[in-house]
Amino acid sequence: EVYSDAGYSGIVAVDNVRMDTETDGEVFLTGFEQKDWPLVVHNNSFLANYGLKEGAAVLAWDAAADFTNNLVVQSGGGLGVDLMDSVSRADWRLSHNGFFLNDVGNVPEGVTGTDSIEEDPRMALYSQDGTLENDRLVFLEGSPYRDAGDPQIQDPDGSRSDLGANGGPGARWVDEDGDGHSTGFDCDDQDPDVFPGAVDPPYDGANQDCGWGSDFDQDGDGEDALDYGGSDCDDTNPEVQEICGEELDTGEPSAEDEPADCGCSSSSTHGRGLVPLSLVLLLSVLARRIREQEV
Repeated sequence: EVYSDAGYSGIVAVDNVRMDTETDGEVFLTGFEQKDWPLVVHNNSFLANYGLKEGAAVLAWDAAADFTNNLVVQSGGGLGVDLMDSVSRADWRLSHNGFFLNDVGNVPEGVTGTDSIEEDPRMALYSQDGTLENDRLVFLEGSPYRDAGDPQIQDPDGSRSDLGANGGPGARWVDEDGDGHSTGFDCDDQDPDVFPGAVDPPYDGANQDCGWGSDFDQDGDGEDALDYGGSDCDDTNPEVQEICGEELDTGEPSAEDEPADCGCSSSSTHGRGLVPLSLVLLLSVLARRIREQEV
């Protein structure tokens, strides 16, 4: 809980803090209802906060705040941010925040924010096991949360801020493994062979290049290789997948959707509109016989 009973607290800033209360409850803010000195809550990560009082990652009462560039993910039991009184709802500024997989929703009905994102943040590694040491909150390549913060707030390298505790001027970006890439981008800064742009051999289960996608989908067509539990029978060609008919409610395959051979087909047509090679050959033979008969 963060609270003030002095009436006027002055400026209170909360920056670059990871708040992960998987077993303890929400972050509770109260007693800061002062428009001239709102709570400054920038570039923090609220992960898997399970509300014990009202149900939220961040619970506010009698408080004004500038809530910007924060990451609110997987809040259990309630909203991402719950503003409990009408004054707080009127005096909160929510801008450039990221919300994802919060049980009930992101903010109370009637509360609006600007430039928020609700997509998968694509963090390198996060699990709700109560252990912080095995998590890596770096955003992978292509994450919509990179460079998505308030344009006036910058990362340590001078670029536009990422969302969450790993972004903003107060982020601690270091290069612990000496591979030339800091913790702002390196998804495993304990391994010098892992960094953005590194060679990433497929099928070894490791993400060496810090990219997004399955290590068992070499051609990047969204289907894992057939030999590794997927349905792609040619994982070197993004235009070729394993295409089979869909199951109907009766449990029987759809005759309309199922190709003659349940095998490799062009992914761009999903097995429809393709002329099998055997049919092409048959038509060619028939056409030749017709010509011979005419002669």
